[in-house]
Amino acid sequence: MSPATRLFLAGNTVSMLGTGLVIAFILICLHQVRGLALPVVGALLTASAGAGLLVVPLVGEMPPSPLPPTGTAVGLALHLLAGAVIGPLAAETLFRGAALPAWLRVIGPASAITRTAVLFAAPHVLQVGGDTFGQAAGLAFVATVARLPVAFALGWLYARTRSIWAPVGLHAAFNAILITIAEVGQAAA
Repeated sequence: MSPATRLFLAGNTVSMLGTGLVIAFILICLHQVRGLALPVVGALLTASAGAGLLVVPLVGEMPPSPLPPTGTAVGLALHLLAGAVIGPLAAETLFRGAALPAWLRVIGPASAITRTAVLFAAPHVLQVGGDTFGQAAGLAFVATVARLPVAFALGWLYARTRSIWAPVGLHAAFNAILITIAEVGQAAA
């Protein structure tokens, strides 16, 4: 296996682990804050992990990165600026700074966070395409499933803190890790 392939697989593993950790964090908080029974939390965590392991092999493809790696230091710097500074600030201002507070005023937190999570996933899926409808639909499904756990965590952070800075920080860190791994993998290729 080539070094580039190993780094690509490592990046995908870190992404899945990051998403898995976000899911675990949410479920543990549901137990602590909402009193959800531990067996239910365990069952949800097991189901989430199983779903994550099945999605990509089921579809057979990974969606392309919105910022294809360049393998250069300048490319890394520009991608970090766009994907870990500007993108998170803009997204969190819109989704957790405007949409979520508006919905929190009229509906419960669970519904508001769910609506905002789905709204957050939509623009990320719009850029996904394929050679056939089936391929595009499969890639859109994977892209949505990959973003929803993070979107729920970002919404929960806002609802808990009533500040966009915690979601901005988490979003920026998540994106920065993925961008850096992709760039390092491309540079090694």
